[in-house]
Amino acid sequence: MIFGIDFGKLVKALPIVKIISCIAAVLITALLWLVIKKMFRRYAEKTSNGRMLTLLRVLVSVARSVLFVICVLVILQICGVNVTGAVAGLGIVGAIVGLALQDILKDFIMGVHIMSDDFFKIGDCVVYDGEEAKVVELTMKTTKLELLCDKSVISVCNRNIEEIKKLSTVMEFTVPMPYTVAHTTVSQTLKNIGEKIGDLSNVEKCEYHGAYDFGESSISHKFWIYCVPEERYSVKLSAMNATLLELEKVGIDIPFNQLDVHIDNNCGGKNEKQKDG
Repeated sequence: MIFGIDFGKLVKALPIVKIISCIAAVLITALLWLVIKKMFRRYAEKTSNGRMLTLLRVLVSVARSVLFVICVLVILQICGVNVTGAVAGLGIVGAIVGLALQDILKDFIMGVHIMSDDFFKIGDCVVYDGEEAKVVELTMKTTKLELLCDKSVISVCNRNIEEIKKLSTVMEFTVPMPYTVAHTTVSQTLKNIGEKIGDLSNVEKCEYHGAYDFGESSISHKFWIYCVPEERYSVKLSAMNATLLELEKVGIDIPFNQLDVHIDNNCGGKNEKQKDG
């Protein structure tokens, strides 16, 4: 017995016409669902619009739930059940369940917010919690990200996505150079490094922008590497190897943190005199 309805007695009391009507309602619902799925698949094969594809996936999921609810209500109506009372009962239960499932509701609301404001879509590369990743699946509850570094997949509840950065085709690449090498030598060497990086596969071009920061043990020089966001990790590794080979060729060592210690001998002498006194 559910919501005061004894479905066992109800089925026995149903005439054959109502049973056929219920079966017809199920078949029509199934047919509508198959049509929606087929239309979605056809559209998915023709379009390359990631945002629209993501939105349609969500709409298809919602349509499935709506069709199921409508089918159940139609069957109840055919069986002579007071649908209004059943809906009211479901509303009370829904309110209780809603309080218990607040996090799921937050996920749903944030999922709508992500798609309506175009935070990101399937296929975009993003930075989340310091990790560079590709969006491989987006639902109303979770977002699945494939890390660029090792292809592992993480699932993030939508409610936890408060801030996320969508990666562009420009990757910043920094090379530290020692203070002891002449600037003209450094500039020529870094220009050669930029040319080597620009010739790498998956790299559109590489721009050298010069020195931008004076550190404690080195001067940082900046490059802009233009590449497909999905290839950022492999491009970065290749760029680092190309940089090391070029620096080794010209005999320039990568600087590291150093500490110079100066000993004041005079100070030690004064201490000895004071002791003798």
